[in-house]
Amino acid sequence: MNKIIIFCFAGRKRYLDIQLVYIINLLNKNPNIEYHLWNFSRNKDDNNYLQELVNLHNQIKLFNNFYEGDNTNIICNKRVGIICSCTKCRVGKWTEPYKYYSNKNYENTIFIKMDDDIIFISIDKINNFIETIINNPNQIISSNVINNGVCTFYNENIKKMVIDSTILNNNSSLNDFWYLCTNKNFFNLSHDYFINEFNKNNLKLFNLEEKKICIERTRFSINTIGFTYDIMCKITDLLGNQIGMNDEEIISHNFDILICNTFLNVHFHFSDQRVNITDEEESKYLILYKNISNQFIFHNHV
Repeated sequence: MNKIIIFCFAGRKRYLDIQLVYIINLLNKNPNIEYHLWNFSRNKDDNNYLQELVNLHNQIKLFNNFYEGDNTNIICNKRVGIICSCTKCRVGKWTEPYKYYSNKNYENTIFIKMDDDIIFISIDKINNFIETIINNPNQIISSNVINNGVCTFYNENIKKMVIDSTILNNNSSLNDFWYLCTNKNFFNLSHDYFINEFNKNNLKLFNLEEKKICIERTRFSINTIGFTYDIMCKITDLLGNQIGMNDEEIISHNFDILICNTFLNVHFHFSDQRVNITDEEESKYLILYKNISNQFIFHNHV
């Protein structure tokens, strides 16, 4: 049995509190899965929160290797395309965990990289996702992500909604869809779609016909991706000595990526969307997703 490591660049409490509902259930049923939290927290409260999470389960591990210390910058200068270092926005050395895992101790491990604001996980389909990784060892596998522009391009239902709403049009390219990561209206549309379908108990949402979608090389948002140890080593080789936050660019432009459409995840927001979302609007959605997590686990995984 392969060891599975879900590694997450953490950590924002408001999102992880929801993600952990799914993760704890997954760990309880799968002793071969570990959940690794890499501390890239942006403020003191989130750092303190992360230090406590290891007490929740013996399959949770916290790595403080690249934590850059307390952040007192409360002035947010975030704009679309502009990086900010405030207590909401500070980025981390996201290239470094890949290098950490590229040693013989992790040989034969399957890796799943997950953003800390993945707030819905169809955990009953994770075995299908893992099998897809094992059966395609030379490719990177993405989950089917809600609020991911490229995944939306290959999702007929949401793609039609994007076009009907005039956010994009029939002539929009795959690259145009990637840029939905900057669009607040796409944020609202994506979450309204998922929440409405979930509340209607639309089983089609979770029982999609199984298919693997090979996407053309383009910038791809790596919200939830899985791959083998060999791929981890190849990513590390491509990163070389550079230290920074450009793991996504390296991965999306150098590897074939398959979307595993049966493994559905919901990604909350991109930083370029968040800058245009009020705290009140964000809280409204998070309350709804917290309710969904409890319903989904209770009805399907107790």
